[in-house]
Amino acid sequence: MCYMIITNNPEVERYVKRKKKQFIVSKRNGTVKEVVMETRRLLMEGWSLVCDPLGGRKERANPYLTVVVGRNGTLESIPCDVLRVEQLLDIYYRNRSYLEGLSERQRIDYSAIDCSLTCGALDKL
Repeated sequence: MCYMIITNNPEVERYVKRKKKQFIVSKRNGTVKEVVMETRRLLMEGWSLVCDPLGGRKERANPYLTVVVGRNGTLESIPCDVLRVEQLLDIYYRNRSYLEGLSERQRIDYSAIDCSLTCGALDKL
């Protein structure tokens, strides 16, 4: 199985390099919206979600988002995957002004939360 990580969190990218994990990393330098748009594109091309991107995010918006998708040649993305990712975009838009007003310290904390959620999932693959 081939795995790809789509993220706007530099800590996740550093973690993957440190651990020498064999994942493709698609680094986005922007907002959650950019991560969602790239993920949606991949899902439409036949990739599938490997873990739930809403885990830990449904109740609290985060300016960082990491999504893990996989492809083994036989997986087909199902509409449910796209809907899960679209929910992330809705959470982002509802909390956009809050997220844009975060201090640097708060952004560091949110980065650590996203990285922790992601690393826990990656370590199980």
